[in-house]
Amino acid sequence: MIGILVTGATPTAAQSCQTAITDFRFVINTETSMGHVKQERQAAAHAELGRIAQLCSSGRNAEALAALQALQRRMGFP
Repeated sequence: MIGILVTGATPTAAQSCQTAITDFRFVINTETSMGHVKQERQAAAHAELGRIAQLCSSGRNAEALAALQALQRRMGFP
């Protein structure tokens, strides 16, 4: 199940940054509810996602997706 969630959260060139952010928030929340991610790490990830969302909303889609991919790697998602 985790593989399915992670695969669905990986940003692609055609995917908007807002969709990718929303998808990864879902993954983080799901992983936290299952006990795979600690709540402190969830809070830090959500804070970083907020900063990434600001990039996205300012039209910096490529930069936002790159930042999201970096966050995913740091959290151990492919």
